[in-house]
Amino acid sequence: MIIDMHTHSFPERISSQVLKKLSRSSNAPYYLDGTNTDLEKSMRQFGIDYSVLMPIATNPGQYQTINRVAESINERWQETGILSFGSLHPDNDNYKEILKDLSLRGFKGIKLHPVYQNTCIDDIRYLHIIDYAAELGFIIMVHAGYDIGFPGADSSVPSRIHRLLQSVIPDKLILAHMGGWGDWDTVEEYLLDYPIYLDMSFSLMPIKPVSEWPNGKSPWEGIPQFLSPEDFCRMTRHLGADRVFFGSDSPWSSQGKSAASLRESGLDDAELELVFYKNAAKILGLSDSIV
Repeated sequence: MIIDMHTHSFPERISSQVLKKLSRSSNAPYYLDGTNTDLEKSMRQFGIDYSVLMPIATNPGQYQTINRVAESINERWQETGILSFGSLHPDNDNYKEILKDLSLRGFKGIKLHPVYQNTCIDDIRYLHIIDYAAELGFIIMVHAGYDIGFPGADSSVPSRIHRLLQSVIPDKLILAHMGGWGDWDTVEEYLLDYPIYLDMSFSLMPIKPVSEWPNGKSPWEGIPQFLSPEDFCRMTRHLGADRVFFGSDSPWSSQGKSAASLRESGLDDAELELVFYKNAAKILGLSDSIV
């Protein structure tokens, strides 16, 4: 059993355009065509039982369309194996109304991306959204660390997340990319003693294969590209293997290669079961039906 807690897709009419634009801006390859159809093919190929989509509202006017598409995906999740979170923007003054509506419609979580939403994670607007989302029982997935498309943007680095946690500690806060892509040393310094969750997307292998780096040099010079297996295992055991999720960030990474990197990380069989599916099944409320 494998549950991929961090994936993305886009409506078919715009998927090609979106992927090309994001790939150019980030210097990152993509492995699928960005559609749910291709994601389902990948899941069948690599033995992924469920994938969870993480849409991002990059402006305050997008939430209605994003959440309407997400709801239509969730209506078929038992057939496709694909679930979607909802999203909203920190500039949505009606955030309580949006979150209540998502709750009534059965959404299990929301995705926030401080870099793409041009707002620091310790901003009061995020504090209000996260606090109310937690009150409603939502899983809250947050992009953590730097972002390859915005060099130097520190809006979601561990030190800022730490400041957020001084005010609110949600029961189900997941920090993507092992808590801080490219800034993992400070994850251990600031975050691992809090009752957070982490997903492992883009933590055990580089965004672009080393063989494809121009002139053998990283296109993101000065930023660590991935954790060593030893560092990954240490961080996982510090926090607790029951608080780490498998995630690929597909289509920006191969689900198959991501799964292989986890299997080869050095975690033992019991830890791998937790990370691959037991933790996700529990937090998603799927345990009784699939485990």
